[in-house]
Amino acid sequence: MTTLRGKSKKDQIAMHALDMVDTGRQIFRYDTFGDEAFWGDTLKIHKVIAGEANGGVVPG
Repeated sequence: MTTLRGKSKKDQIAMHALDMVDTGRQIFRYDTFGDEAFWGDTLKIHKVIAGEANGGVVPG
């Protein structure tokens, strides 16, 4: 988190917004929301992505 002391209210709002965007990017990129079993075990998404030529289940 960026230090906000000594900044104008407008600067504080802008810096907070940037911090929130950075946090959102981190969540979007790295958080799995606990659904690995659904995508891997239930849907077998890795086999769909691989394609038939690589042992997958669709032409790809």
